[in-house]
Amino acid sequence: MSNSLPKAPFKADHVGSLLRPENLRKARQDFKDGKISTEALREVETEEIKRIVDKQIEVGIKAVTDGEFRRTWWHYDFLENLNGVDGYEPEQGQSFAGVETEKHSVRNTGKISFNPNHPFVKDFVELKEIVGDRAIAKQTIPSPNQLFVAGIRNPEIYPDIEEYANDIIQAYRDVFKAFYDAGCRYLQLDDVYLARLSSPEGPSLDNIYSREQLIDLALRVTNGVLEDKPDDFIVTTHLCRGNYRSTWAFEGSYDKIAPTLFAKEKVDGFFLEYDDERSVFQTIRTYSK
Repeated sequence: MSNSLPKAPFKADHVGSLLRPENLRKARQDFKDGKISTEALREVETEEIKRIVDKQIEVGIKAVTDGEFRRTWWHYDFLENLNGVDGYEPEQGQSFAGVETEKHSVRNTGKISFNPNHPFVKDFVELKEIVGDRAIAKQTIPSPNQLFVAGIRNPEIYPDIEEYANDIIQAYRDVFKAFYDAGCRYLQLDDVYLARLSSPEGPSLDNIYSREQLIDLALRVTNGVLEDKPDDFIVTTHLCRGNYRSTWAFEGSYDKIAPTLFAKEKVDGFFLEYDDERSVFQTIRTYSK
C-alpha cells in the first residue's frame, strides 16, 4: 500500500454495504436453486466487486469496500463461521416496521472461538488485491455485541454470561489479528445491538439483565477486543437501526447509551444516523465534543 494514502477514518466515508446489482441477485438465486455452482457464483461476485471498486475509486472514495457482495446477510454469514455458532431456520423472520425478513438466524452450539479458516479473511485478501495501492481496502464485520442478542446464547453451554463474554472477546481478538496479518488496516464494527439498547422499549438479554447492565457489558466487550490493538489498525463502530427493504428495526435517540458508550468506547470513530425522526442530532452534538 502506498505511504501517500491518508489515514482513516475519513470525512467522506461509507459504511460498506452497496445495493446488489440484478445479475448478482439472479446468480445468488440460481445458486440457491442449484442451477449454478459455488465457483460460478463467486465468479459473478468477483466481477461485480471489481466493478464497484473501480467506481468507488473513480468518484474519489478513499476507503473502498467490496459492497458486502459475497454475503447473504450483513451479520449471519460472519457469525456462523465462528466456532460455536451455527445458522438455522427459525419459525419466523425478524420484524422491520411490520415487514418480516427471510427466516434465518444463528445460535450458540458450542464454545465460541475464532475459526482460522474463516472465509471473510480470504475475501479480504482478494479485495485488497483488487484495490491495490489505489485506495484503502476497508473491512466490515458485525460487532461482537451482536452475539448478545436474546436467544443466541445457549445457557447450557454458557450458564455464566461473563464466561460467554470472555470467549467472545478472545474470538474477536483473534479475528482482528487474522485481518491485520492479512494486511487490513481499517476495520468497521457494525453494531445494531447498540441501537437495540437505545430503543424506548428497554431491552434485556433473555429478560434477566437491565438496560444498564447490558450497556456496561457491551462497553466492556468492545473495549476488551480493542485492548492492545496495533496503533496503525483503525477500528470504527457503525451504529445502525436496521435496514430491510427501506424499513427499520429500532427507533429512539442516543440519550440512553451516549454517556457510557460514546464517551468510553475506545474506537477511532463512530458512524451514526442523525438526520431523521428516528434519531436526535442533539445527542451527537453533545457527546462528540
